[in-house]
Amino acid sequence: MTRFWGFRTDTSVPRKYYNDQLESRCVLRQGWGWHERQNLREVVKQADTPREQRTNIRMYRDVRKGDFILVPRLPEWGLVTVAQAVEDWKTGYRFEVDEVKIDDDGTHRTDYGHQFPAEYLTCFNRNNKHVSGDLRQTLKCRSRFWNMDRYSESILKIIGKNKNELIGFKSLENRFRESVGRVVQEAKLADLLHKALSEEFAGSGWEYALVAGLEDLFPYYQVERTGGRNEKQHGTDILITMPGPLGVKYGIAIQVKDWKREPKNIEEAIAQIRKADDFWREERGLRIVEKIVILTEADYTEGPYDDVAVVDRHELKKLLGRMASSTAVAIDEDA
Repeated sequence: MTRFWGFRTDTSVPRKYYNDQLESRCVLRQGWGWHERQNLREVVKQADTPREQRTNIRMYRDVRKGDFILVPRLPEWGLVTVAQAVEDWKTGYRFEVDEVKIDDDGTHRTDYGHQFPAEYLTCFNRNNKHVSGDLRQTLKCRSRFWNMDRYSESILKIIGKNKNELIGFKSLENRFRESVGRVVQEAKLADLLHKALSEEFAGSGWEYALVAGLEDLFPYYQVERTGGRNEKQHGTDILITMPGPLGVKYGIAIQVKDWKREPKNIEEAIAQIRKADDFWREERGLRIVEKIVILTEADYTEGPYDDVAVVDRHELKKLLGRMASSTAVAIDEDA
């Protein structure tokens, strides 16, 4: 049975990279694969699937030859590419890390090792008149990978149209978003912001900066710095509290480390943040739903932990980019 899938890529890399890989090599690249330990052929052999690779493993196992894959924001913002699997992805999958960027400090940034066999079919404007409302809505899904079988009829109608009919005019709204996305990528605002904060803040100073950014990013949640004398009991530098639907409050516990280049004592950091579950449940009745260790200056290439997310400086830059947009809006509203 032919199936239909949504497939989202990491937007920190220019669209041209993904598009060239698909059209010239018949390869759909998926981000979040930067170390040989994340080779899915090896990961599936493990007894416990690492949380950060579970979505990629679904792609690996579920996509079959002939399935259709829709990729939002490819070949550019506002457009959606339709590709078709040319092999079962479990059979045709390859893992090969490409060097795609050189950071300002001269180190090489490698990523995007997951490669899935697919061929380009067509692309369409998501606001085109031939795109049904329900299909347009599911294309907003933020997941890396999701099933779209229920929209199969709408998708097949699109595939049967001439590409010129599918592109149509670009709305002024789409043109605005494309311009913003292009400028942000070209200006490397996230890189510049990370560099500026690294020069401005050190040690616990990063905690204050991140609290300010998270408050603007999540204005309806409580964000507070919780480091200090009691930190040994809960391992939490920053705590985000949010209401739950049944009266139970949820929490995200964050620990911040400003190690330079190489992460040291990572196991100790993991052990510290794991104290958050019991402490905040007893102290405030919080259910901790996410535990995160942020490495402000270091790279991290070790395997993921099931219950703790490790955010290195590359992932932090992406988060800073989102914070910057929210902070700019907050500053404008206060002006």
